[in-house]
Amino acid sequence: MKALVTGAGGFAGSHLCELLAARQGGPVDGTVYGASEATANPAIRPHLCDVTRREEVARLLEAIRPTHLFHLAAPSHVGESFDRPAEAIAAIAAGAVGLLEAAARLDPAPRVLLVSSAEVYGWSGAAGEPLAEGAALEPHSPYGVGKLAAEAYARQLARRGLFVVVARPFNHVGPRQSDRFACAAFARQIAEAEAGLRERAIGVGNLSAERDFSDVRDVVRGYLTALEQGASGEAYNLASGRAVRISALLDGLVAMSRVPIEVRVEPARLRPVELPRLVGDASRLRKLGWSPQIPLEQTLADTLDHWRAKVEKSPGTHHRSR
Repeated sequence: MKALVTGAGGFAGSHLCELLAARQGGPVDGTVYGASEATANPAIRPHLCDVTRREEVARLLEAIRPTHLFHLAAPSHVGESFDRPAEAIAAIAAGAVGLLEAAARLDPAPRVLLVSSAEVYGWSGAAGEPLAEGAALEPHSPYGVGKLAAEAYARQLARRGLFVVVARPFNHVGPRQSDRFACAAFARQIAEAEAGLRERAIGVGNLSAERDFSDVRDVVRGYLTALEQGASGEAYNLASGRAVRISALLDGLVAMSRVPIEVRVEPARLRPVELPRLVGDASRLRKLGWSPQIPLEQTLADTLDHWRAKVEKSPGTHHRSR
């Protein structure tokens, strides 16, 4: 295997590179966008590349000539896509189209995994039943629209002979996730409160929504399973099959806190549109041998420990916590 991961400096990308580095016996080629912690990760051989620039992407693929290509690079925050919908849709779709085209021109062409999202189901999840891959695709966010457009183009190229598999991860959490996301934001605020860097209170958005959470390390294992064992042109859900309220994540983290924590709802953290429940059915991928292995309690503990370590390293921590 000679893998290339786009978005290697990101949350899931860094974990995927570590998995692949162990598999191929050395660092993995990965694209990074600007300054990134990826350069300090021994599992990643970083390449500065904007995946929305087709010429850059084509040159990189020609130079590396990967056998396996994992496309993760894209805007990642659903809520922020409502602020600039045109830009979000364009960045997601254009990056995917350019990469897929460049991959199709290689001889031999690599096996390609396009990472989409459960957001393509959108309003189909409103009924609350677990969603399988055959559910209607009705995205409710600009982010979901962009992912669906990328999927549609991937299916076109699959019909023309490119081996491309689509992954639809539901919510995944764990160490290294940006604090722009709920679970990481909770953990960061708790870690800062423990260190005396903020008052013992955290701001939250909507806690009543129910989502399907998996550990990011389980999800990236699923990416590899889908690409190696899946069928070209098919989509595969990555999900636990269990709906968890956002409040349960918060309660789990607060229970692990070393100090008392007050919870405050902040209107600025609420999204314009919020589905009450979104849960997935990953039976198709389970038939290929994948299943989530890491319990949510362990994921929460690892996430909080990650933020404790980051806070401990931050300037002024020891001074302020005395």
